[in-house]
Amino acid sequence: MSRDKFQVSNASLMIENIVTGIVCGRPTPLQIPLGVTLSHKSLIEDFSVLGVTCTYDEVHLFKGSAAASASSDPSPNGSADDGLIQTTADNFDEEIASAND
Repeated sequence: MSRDKFQVSNASLMIENIVTGIVCGRPTPLQIPLGVTLSHKSLIEDFSVLGVTCTYDEVHLFKGSAAASASSDPSPNGSADDGLIQTTADNFDEEIASAND
């Protein structure tokens, strides 16, 4: 048996991610950021049907949750009291329409 068959590729990781999402019945840690990255409702929904991303509603909920979490913590670096630092960020100005566009 050749070792090449066990090499990890981006395609195999994507397939594993899709299967995991279907089996578990909830978005995987890769599906949410992919949905956030796409940022257009039609693209998110198209890829969601294929199992590549989560749904647009889940992306919307995640963005709201991340914004609430970021605004409720006065420290921009999170809290290190428990030895764990967790932060969230969103490029909110990416979706702002201005007269200069």
